[in-house]
Amino acid sequence: MQVPSQILNWMEVRHQGCLLMSLLRETC
Repeated sequence: MQVPSQILNWMEVRHQGCLLMSLLRETC
């Protein structure tokens, strides 16, 4: 199963954004 790189990049960016928000609000 191969996932398009665009989807992987989007998921990675979303995950990093979620980590940043969790640091700010202590929640995800």
